[in-house]
Amino acid sequence: IDECSLTTAPCFNGGICVDGINGYHCRCAYGYTGPRCETVLSACLSAPCMNGGTCSNAGTSFMCQCLPNFYGNRCQFEDKCRSVTCLNGGRCATTNFVAKCHCQPGFTGTRCEIPSNSCQSAPCQNGGTCSQNGVQFICHCPAGFVGRQCEQPFCSPNICQNGGTCQLVNNQITCICLNGFQDACASNSNVCQNGGRCQLVNNQITCICQNGFYGDRCQFPNQFSCYPKCQNGGTCNRNTRICDCPHGFVGRDCSIGESCASNPYVCQNGGRCQMVNGQITCLCQNGFSGDRCQFPSEFSCYPKCQNGGTCNRNTRICDCLQGFGGRDCSKRDPCASKPCYNNGQCRVQNNFNYVCVCNQGWTGKNCQNIIRSCSSNPCLNGGLCYPNGNSFICNCRQGWTGQTCDIQTNPCTPNPCQNNGRCSSSVPNGFTCNCLNGWSGTICTERIPHPYCPSRPCLNGGTCIQNANQLRCRCLPGFKGTYCEGKHSCLMLHNLHL
Repeated sequence: IDECSLTTAPCFNGGICVDGINGYHCRCAYGYTGPRCETVLSACLSAPCMNGGTCSNAGTSFMCQCLPNFYGNRCQFEDKCRSVTCLNGGRCATTNFVAKCHCQPGFTGTRCEIPSNSCQSAPCQNGGTCSQNGVQFICHCPAGFVGRQCEQPFCSPNICQNGGTCQLVNNQITCICLNGFQDACASNSNVCQNGGRCQLVNNQITCICQNGFYGDRCQFPNQFSCYPKCQNGGTCNRNTRICDCPHGFVGRDCSIGESCASNPYVCQNGGRCQMVNGQITCLCQNGFSGDRCQFPSEFSCYPKCQNGGTCNRNTRICDCLQGFGGRDCSKRDPCASKPCYNNGQCRVQNNFNYVCVCNQGWTGKNCQNIIRSCSSNPCLNGGLCYPNGNSFICNCRQGWTGQTCDIQTNPCTPNPCQNNGRCSSSVPNGFTCNCLNGWSGTICTERIPHPYCPSRPCLNGGTCIQNANQLRCRCLPGFKGTYCEGKHSCLMLHNLHL
C-alpha cells in the first residue's frame, strides 16, 4: 500500500514523501527538518557571520549585521577607507584591499596633508625670486622685468611716444602722456581680445597675444590651442584640442566642478558614480558589491565572463561557449578556426596555443608543406626510406615499427629463438635466448656434441649406445636409470627370500 497516496500532503514546506514498509518518511527541502518537515532550521547555527557580525534568520537563509569597517554578506571584507581620513579634498580608494589617498592638485603625502612646493620647477624668469602662496607661487621680479613669471622687460625700450612716460600700473606697462596726446590703448581698453596686451607701434595699435591666440586683435585660437582657454589648472591637449582637467573639474575647458568628477577613484572595479540626495552613490558592475564596489560578490567570477560565458558558482570560473577559453572566456580557441591543413589534427596546448599533428606526407606548423620524398630523412632508428609518389615508406629495423620507425616493438614477437629456445626481452632494445639442453648460440642454432661412449658413462655393467644426437645406456637386469645407477626394488626382495 502506498502510504503517501493515502494522506493528503503529509510533508510540509516542499518536502517529498517517500513510501516505506508500514509507513512513510519525508525527505525535507533545504532549511527544514522534522518528521513532516514542519520545523525551520536556523541558518545561524553554523555561525556564518565573520569579524563580529550579528546573525539573524531570514526565511531559510540568514542576514549579517556587520560591525563598522566590515562589509559583505558574511562581513568577510574590511573597508580600509573607513579608518582613513584624506585631507584637503583628497579622496580614499581601495586597491588590492589597501587604502590610498588620491590628492587634489597642490597637495601630497599619504593623507594629502603636505602642500606641494610649486616653486620647485623654478617658474620665475630673469632672476625673479619665487615664494609659495598656498598651492600657488608668486614671482618677485628684479628691476627691469614684470609679468607673472618676470618674463616681460619693463619699458626697455621705451614704447611711449611724443614724450610720454613709461610706468608700471597694476603690473601692466602704461604710458603717461603729455598734454595734447593720449594713450590709444587706454582709450580702447577692449581692443585686444583673449587677454592680449595693447601697445602702439609706429602710431598704430598692435596687440601682443597670449599663448594659444593670434590675429591683429588676438581673436583667433591657435591651431594647436584649446578654445575656450583651459581653466582651474587644466592643460591643453594638442591632439584633441580639449583640456585635460585636474581632479574635481570637467568640461571642455575644465570650468565645471562636479562631485563625482572630483572623486575619479571613488567607484572601483568599473562602478559608475552618481549623485543621489546629495551623496555619492556607486552603481556596481555585476560581480561586485559594497558602497564603493570594492568587494567581489561571494558567488561571482572575477574577471567577469566574456564572449557569452557563464559563471560557475562552484568553481567561480567561467564556463565558456565553444570556441572560447581561459578563466574569463577572453581567449579564443585556437583550433576553432581549423588552422591545420590537409586533414591535420589540431590540439590545444596549456598556453592556449595549438599544435598540428600532420598526416603522412605533410609537415610544417599548419601541415601546409608536402614532404618531398626522403630528403628530410624521416625514417628513425636506422629505418630505410623509399619514395612513394609525393610521400615515402619506411622499412624499419627489427624491433621498430610505425610510420617513421618511431615505435619500439617486442623483440620476442615473433620468437627469434630456434629449437624451442625461450626468448627474454630483458636486454634494452634486444632479446636473449635461453636454449634447451644440447643447443647454444645467439638464437640456439648451434648443437652441443654429446660425450662419446669411450668415456664409459654407463654404470653397473650397462652397455653404451650412441645415436646421432644423443647416447643411452642399456642396463643389466636389476638396474635402471639414465646411467644404470639405480637398482630395481623387486629384484632386491627376490634375492632376500632365496
